[in-house]
Amino acid sequence: MLATADVATVDRYYRTVAPFYAAEMRLRTDLDEWRGLAWRLAARRILDLGCGDGRVARALLADDPDREVVGVDCGRALLGDDPPFTFVEADMRDLPLDEEFDLVLAANDPFVHLLSDADRGRAIAEARRLLATGGLLVIDGLYVPPQDDIVAAGDGLVRERHLDDGTYVHELWRATGEHRYETLYRYERDGDETEARATVRAWHPGESALHDNAARVAGGLDERDFDPWEGRLVAVIAGWS
Repeated sequence: MLATADVATVDRYYRTVAPFYAAEMRLRTDLDEWRGLAWRLAARRILDLGCGDGRVARALLADDPDREVVGVDCGRALLGDDPPFTFVEADMRDLPLDEEFDLVLAANDPFVHLLSDADRGRAIAEARRLLATGGLLVIDGLYVPPQDDIVAAGDGLVRERHLDDGTYVHELWRATGEHRYETLYRYERDGDETEARATVRAWHPGESALHDNAARVAGGLDERDFDPWEGRLVAVIAGWS
C-alpha cells in the first residue's frame, strides 16, 4: 500500500478499514492460483509487494515451508504482530533489499495508490532489479472495464455486498479521468457505520509503465487472454536482460 505523495494518508485509510479487511479478503478466491503459479515457476524465493495482512505470503509459506517468503508494505496497519514470513516496512519505490527473487508478486495491487506514471515506473524498476534470472514480476491489477467506467463517470459506480462477519459494504466510485477514481467505502456492522475514502488509479493495457517494461497482459494467473470487458488484468514482467 503506497501513495504517490502521502504514505501517511494511505496508512490512515487502511487503519480505518482494518477491522473489515480480513472478511473482505475472504471473498477473494485467488490463493490457489498463487500457489499454482509459485509451483509452475519452481519459485524458492518470493517477494510479496504490498502484502497487507499477509494472506498470500502466509499461504505460499504454508504451502512449502522451505521457501523464503518476504513481505513488503509501507505500514503495519493490517499485519499484526509476528508474521511467519520476513516482513520489511518500506516504500516499494525504494526497496532496501539486494537479494534476488524468483517471483515478485503484487496480489493486492499496491500500485493503485501510485497515481503517476513516474512512480509506477520506479516501483516496477525496483521490482525488476530484484528478479533472479528467469524470474517474473506478476501484478494482479485493479482494472475497471469500459462499461463500469462509463457508470463511474456519470452518477457513480455503486457496489454492495455482505461479508461473512455480518458487515454490509457500500462502495461508490467516481471517475475523475485518466483511469483515476475517488472511492468512498461505507461499512455498517452492529449498528455502527465507518467511512473510508481513497483516490486510486486503475490499470489499462496501453499505459506506459506496462509498455516500457515489455509487460505481457493476461486475463488471469492461468495466462488466459485479456478480455477488456471482463474485470481482471494481470501484468507479467520479466527481469532485466
